[in-house]
Amino acid sequence: MERSGRRSRLSERCDILFRDATVYNGAGGPPFRGDVATRGDEIVSVRHTSDGGEEGGGSTRPVRTLSLNGKALAPGFVDIHSHSDYSLLINPLAESKVRQGVTTEVGGNCGYSAAPIGGEAKAERRKLYRERYGLDPDFSDVRTYLDRLDDSGLSVNYVHQAGHNTIRQSVMGGDDRAPTGAELRSMTAMVEQGMSEGAFGLSTGLVYAPACFASPEETAALAKVAAGRAGLFSVHMRSEGAGLLEAIEEVITIARRSGVRLQISHLKTAGQPNWSKIDDAINLIERAAKFGIDVACDRYPYTASNTHLSALLPNWAHEGGKTKTLARLRDAAHRSRIREAWGERDWDNVVISLVSRPESKPFEGRSVSACAAHTGREASEWAMDLLLAEDLWVEILLLNLMDESNLRRILRKPYVFIGSDAEARAHYGVLGEGAPHPRGFGTFPRVLGSLVRGEGLMPLSEAIARMTWLPARRVGISDRGRVSPGMKADLVVFDPERITDTSTFESPIRYPEGIDFVMVNGELTVEDGVHLGVRAGRTQRGADRLAPSGEETP
Repeated sequence: MERSGRRSRLSERCDILFRDATVYNGAGGPPFRGDVATRGDEIVSVRHTSDGGEEGGGSTRPVRTLSLNGKALAPGFVDIHSHSDYSLLINPLAESKVRQGVTTEVGGNCGYSAAPIGGEAKAERRKLYRERYGLDPDFSDVRTYLDRLDDSGLSVNYVHQAGHNTIRQSVMGGDDRAPTGAELRSMTAMVEQGMSEGAFGLSTGLVYAPACFASPEETAALAKVAAGRAGLFSVHMRSEGAGLLEAIEEVITIARRSGVRLQISHLKTAGQPNWSKIDDAINLIERAAKFGIDVACDRYPYTASNTHLSALLPNWAHEGGKTKTLARLRDAAHRSRIREAWGERDWDNVVISLVSRPESKPFEGRSVSACAAHTGREASEWAMDLLLAEDLWVEILLLNLMDESNLRRILRKPYVFIGSDAEARAHYGVLGEGAPHPRGFGTFPRVLGSLVRGEGLMPLSEAIARMTWLPARRVGISDRGRVSPGMKADLVVFDPERITDTSTFESPIRYPEGIDFVMVNGELTVEDGVHLGVRAGRTQRGADRLAPSGEETP
């Protein structure tokens, strides 16, 4: 009764009335023609103009009316796999994301999080970000980090996860060994404290150092802490190519041992010899779900990936941390071993995406093969020299890594959500440099335009559900992701016939078309496709997350 009375008072006036929209409420059902009113940071009424029904009750007297003429109105998109931990501190406007319709980002993925952090990891990050971006990330704990984000004033909401790789490096450096009992207790304590201070879960990147040195037992011990707080466990698996099936079995085993909810990050079959593993990969995941493992996945709609050149080094080259890795790259015997490990790598499809030294900038957007030929060097030798020159920090694209038909099979699965696997960027400043993967500017419009409208890959309402309510519920956010009274007013208005990603590999720093309005917490942030400079976003704190037992089907 109290809730009903509150709705009635709120509905006496509204700030913005979206009139004559085609409303997709995020739950996956059919759309309806209607009006949606917001007041403050909430949706206060939803009126079905086709049948006269209304949710929220009462007439509205809007401060401003936006007539949409049947354009689609949906919940703001939830980017369940983002890497904006630091970029939001560098540029809080999050232009490349919010202009896609993203209103909530989930960060701390692939094991690398801004916090909790300490020791060697903190020292390295502070040096890197001071030198490259003029940012000093001097925080250690999750609470201070989230407070820093809120103080900066965000244009999107942000959900944080604690990162296994960061935690392991903080406690153990880059050592290739099992943790001592004391070290494992320190790592579990960092996860526990991080979640108590606002993290929604734990992530790991088992393909990357130093988590590549972690056993399933170590990983399960940390995941069990996340499980105890109803957190999510997001996993970049140990292999997405030759060892794909074994990697899936490993993370399923970890989920079974720990009781954690498993989120397989950017599910793919990487490398042409592994494309045929798609059936077995899907069967392993679906069989695990059938036998009680809470598992879901996410994916970006491209067949090229984005990572660091150092990630191509064999695991042993990373043992002991960055200083020792650089020393190995200077040593002739170790360089020979690295060349042997690389074998006949296709350097034509390894493209330099981002470097920092002015003398290296001409290499951006070019393949390793082309760069090496230009300088008269053998490709693998040139790549190692570039790693040395750039202090290991070189971003790359891996082109033609995945199969188009497998991509579509994965995206059709109802348990696969849409994630960009990208940081928030801009068309200016330090976040406008390089030749980034187009997914950072085009993921969500690409799904809605090319794949849904162009190919009919899935119904539009289903695609929207897998960008909104389903990932919000998966992460544990209960008040976003649906167009319903009482929910937070995160909304996107777009033209289904015109929404298009314009970002390409040749010209990646380009914003999409067909997105008219984006509202974050009741504030119009994008209007007629232009960012208004509004910073109405907020960090989400894990104490408010929705436990799995509390999930409800709308």
